[in-house]
Amino acid sequence: MPGGGTGAREGSQAFDFALPFNTGITNIHSNKIISVFSWLDAIDHGDQMDTFNSGVCKKAVPGVRANKVPIDEHGKPTNVKLTTPIKMVWQYSGNSLLGQTGDNNRSAEILRDDSKCELVVVCDIQYTTSARYADYILPGTSTAEEDDIHPGENGGPMAYGIVSSQAIRPLYECRNIYDICVGLAKRLGTEKEFTGGLTRTQWLERTIAETRKDNPELPTYREWKKMGIFRKDMDPHVELAEFRKDPGSNPLDTPSGKIEIYSERLAAMSKVWTFGTFHDKLRGDDLTALPEYVATWEGPEEAKASKKYPFQVIGHHFKGRTHSSYGNVDWLVDAHPQTVWINTKDARTKGITNGDEVFVYNDRGTIRLPARVTNRITPGVLSVPQGAWYRPSDARDITPPNGANPNHPVDINGAVNTLTSLHPSPLAKGNAVHTTIADVEKA
Repeated sequence: MPGGGTGAREGSQAFDFALPFNTGITNIHSNKIISVFSWLDAIDHGDQMDTFNSGVCKKAVPGVRANKVPIDEHGKPTNVKLTTPIKMVWQYSGNSLLGQTGDNNRSAEILRDDSKCELVVVCDIQYTTSARYADYILPGTSTAEEDDIHPGENGGPMAYGIVSSQAIRPLYECRNIYDICVGLAKRLGTEKEFTGGLTRTQWLERTIAETRKDNPELPTYREWKKMGIFRKDMDPHVELAEFRKDPGSNPLDTPSGKIEIYSERLAAMSKVWTFGTFHDKLRGDDLTALPEYVATWEGPEEAKASKKYPFQVIGHHFKGRTHSSYGNVDWLVDAHPQTVWINTKDARTKGITNGDEVFVYNDRGTIRLPARVTNRITPGVLSVPQGAWYRPSDARDITPPNGANPNHPVDINGAVNTLTSLHPSPLAKGNAVHTTIADVEKA
């Protein structure tokens, strides 16, 4: 229905930017794809991962969407092996090496093992949590130090894009990512193939020129750069409008071409997919052919039944950060300190008053932060804002509470993913860290 949706992201619209850079190069050794949440697994035991135990898929080929679970001509799942573990990690313009997945202490342990991941490189403009675990740190340029293209999107019919202009010369020894990669390609003897004979500016111009072939109303690169921002009315978007109008001529990307209530593909996968190979099989590790409620691990049911860890911990988005961005800005931290929300009744039982320093802990880790005592959260639930930067203390300085793992340092920044798990979701093998169980006590 107009105004309805399919459960996907909200109806934002954007220009369909062309991506001409390096399209003529094929990496014949890279024909597999894994969930973004599985990269630590691929470091730890990548050569043992396959479709059935880890959701490994074939990489997309031109004209075919990525992340296709392998199915043979008879509709039966086929098994694809990863065969090769991850031996090097390149982290550019992000802070997801540690803190944005789960189980920070275990993640740090995996990254420290040089026999597994032999090389970690971080390229950024700040000394992030991720940078602490890098072998090499490369100083990248900020937005102000480079020209660039920024595809934008709005939550309505108006789409926009930005062509930004360099405001200052790169400071100190900072270099843009293109120049860094050209330098590496030159040393590897592949500079000509990598650059295609074009400079960074010429590739930006090529990107806009290729995009204008299907969108001739867009300005040229130089015109757009003068304008800065260009907006276009895309008209309201109605999901699946073509399919609804003529299902036969506009089949969906499902085996039947229709909206499937019962999924034969999921039914077939449920017979061969295995759980418990690398992560213990837990409550919720199931594939269902129908959309049905499946109680997950460390959810409210498990918290209520646990004597050791009776609280369900969730993580909410926070006004003082955008995910982890700005988590190191001191005056924002002063204005919006990291706290754990706890219900008034639970706080009274635990002898905790508003503002008290508390420990929140389970087998995976311990965090220390002030308590926010409030009736605006359900009894039995704690909420720790996501995105705080993991900051383990020296174990000799702070003694973890009784019941916590004494081998883990206390995280004094209160990162919720110090408590969460690396256990992936059953189907997508994705990030499933929005619920965990723990206990809390006054520090």
